[in-house]
Amino acid sequence: MMGSFFNPEDIQKYIDQTKKSFEGGFPFDGESIHKQVADSINDFMPDFLQEQMPDRSQSRSNHQVFETHDYVILRMPWKSEQKPKLYMDSHHLYVPRHDNTDIQETITLPAPIKANIARAEIKDHILEVRMMKDGPEPMTEINVDDT
Repeated sequence: MMGSFFNPEDIQKYIDQTKKSFEGGFPFDGESIHKQVADSINDFMPDFLQEQMPDRSQSRSNHQVFETHDYVILRMPWKSEQKPKLYMDSHHLYVPRHDNTDIQETITLPAPIKANIARAEIKDHILEVRMMKDGPEPMTEINVDDT
């Protein structure tokens, strides 16, 4: 499975591919950097992101959910010509099925997100939803009463 990761030839091949990616200059915007990292991981370990997906056995669709420092990202095939009506709360994304029934798939997210900050797009029949992570809760002190 991940044994090939420790193969020195595979590591050198990965390094060479990464160097080629930056021959035209270093991408300075966050989306280009994110895409470069995600593509590199997918090229080198194509099954890695699939293995990180929670509740894979219960999933009806072939989707990937992964995290960056600031975002939770969902990618899934989208064959319909209609734009989906997506809903989310701080821990779930609700995606309708392609057959336009009232049935929705509930995708549990790996980290809490800001339910009002998300962007979705369909490109080359892939639906990508980028949801901003909700930062850690501030620590507050709990007063202990004397009895």
